[in-house]
Amino acid sequence: MNQYDSIVIGAGHNGLVCAAYLAQSGQRVLVLEAADAPGGLAAGREFHPGFHASVAHSINHFSTKVASDLKLAAHGFEAGTKANSIVGLGANGTHVVADADALHNAGSQDTAAYAEYSKLMEVFAKALEPFWLKTIPRIGSLAVGDLMTFAHMGLKLRFLGKQDLQEFMRVASLPARDLMDEYFEDDTVKAALSWDGLIGSRMAPRSPNSAVLAMLYRLSGQSAGVRGLVESLVRSAEVAGAEIRTGTPVKRVIIDGDAEEWRSMLETNVLALLVGCQAAVRAMRACGAEGQIVNISSVSAQRNNSGVYGATKHAVNVISSSLRDELEEDTIRVTNVMPGAIATNFARNFDREFVNGIIKMSGEDIEVQQGERLPPEVLERLQTKMKQLLGNPNDVAKAVLYAVTQPIEVNIADIVIRPPRAMNLPH
Repeated sequence: MNQYDSIVIGAGHNGLVCAAYLAQSGQRVLVLEAADAPGGLAAGREFHPGFHASVAHSINHFSTKVASDLKLAAHGFEAGTKANSIVGLGANGTHVVADADALHNAGSQDTAAYAEYSKLMEVFAKALEPFWLKTIPRIGSLAVGDLMTFAHMGLKLRFLGKQDLQEFMRVASLPARDLMDEYFEDDTVKAALSWDGLIGSRMAPRSPNSAVLAMLYRLSGQSAGVRGLVESLVRSAEVAGAEIRTGTPVKRVIIDGDAEEWRSMLETNVLALLVGCQAAVRAMRACGAEGQIVNISSVSAQRNNSGVYGATKHAVNVISSSLRDELEEDTIRVTNVMPGAIATNFARNFDREFVNGIIKMSGEDIEVQQGERLPPEVLERLQTKMKQLLGNPNDVAKAVLYAVTQPIEVNIADIVIRPPRAMNLPH
């Protein structure tokens, strides 16, 4: 059986880009595509006998960095300098055409406005172009790299000049339709330009917040025909060593793990918690009592590599937060407690070697089997000897007591309890 480092499911342009990068890095890569040809939405399809077309017919913002990294020009990729014209079909038979330079068959006011609109959007797009491939740092991060990214972005926008910077800050959060209403009169013009700016973004002309940013993203990068792009990506991936199999649908993805164990975790950590919360809220509402719900989550919910267990505990966090919002008008409070590694018999569910390794580190001369419970006195000794790594269950109880003894107008939302040193628990 062939062994692969990475398997990419789907040979659309995104899958092909990933496969090419992975293969260039030295990995053995297999790409599986259910259709008879690669390309995804860019693959040609016969929609009527003798007539072929692809769903995606062009690309307006392909990354110049990706094209350079994958050496697509050497494999036949030819980027255009201008995007295709947009045609807005008018119900009265008058069709407007928008290209990079001008607006045709529109009223004089819209034609003049288009020149101003295009110029301004191009200025904004060029200012943001260096940042589309960067991960925007979290607000509050003090890491040097993150601060440099913020500084670079701020400087780039500052170079727009005071007037353009103010205009950018104003329009950046506008829905596309509001921006069109400011510039144009003809609904066909508005519809055509909104469609072109938002296609592929899953947003509508009235969608708020980042609609204009999606339009500016469309203006960056290179323009090209999708077939030429797909063919060059296929060649790039194959030259780098990737294997592409078409006509090979994937029925299911099998990973290591016990489905019954996953089901048990979901039923215990999520479903039982939901049922319990529902019953508690109904009981407290029925008697008009003040009350408190305490859900036990885990610090594993805050980690990205904590497996199915961590996913169930993340669900607990979300449920607690949602329930807290739902009960704002009630005299019922919700607290979410997230313990770290605590000296309890919960560890009996972990791998035997892991548990015995912890016991050995403590100096205890015992060995346990998976599922075996440790006597209370052994747990107490373990916690005493390894208090830097293992928390005391009494501290969790004290945290719960602290939350429930607060006045009803005080809601302790989240409590994280962990020993001084974090322990990476198996998952």
